[in-house]
Amino acid sequence: MRLAIANIVALHFSCVNRYMADSTDIPSSSSEPKKRVRGCTTMKKINKVRTTGVKLKVEFDSKTGKCYGENSATFKSYAAFLARSTCSILIDDWPHVDDSTKDSIWDDFKV
Repeated sequence: MRLAIANIVALHFSCVNRYMADSTDIPSSSSEPKKRVRGCTTMKKINKVRTTGVKLKVEFDSKTGKCYGENSATFKSYAAFLARSTCSILIDDWPHVDDSTKDSIWDDFKV
């Protein structure tokens, strides 16, 4: 499972640099109506699981370390959410993230 988390987070880091918005794209005038943007990630299904204490079953391929099955999308979303909320955007690759941060993410998954 720890390998799967590392794979998902590494994929997240590889996508961050490609999709980061350029600061010149931000409009400077305040007279234009504000564009509706997405709100913060709430992860309702994960919060429900954490409050009830029932764990979701996630299956992994032993050869590739990739998850599959009914809850795989939720698992991947939660792994990416933890990476975004825990790791600095200044870090380019998962191997450059310090071990204490990785351990913190791992501990959050075990709960």
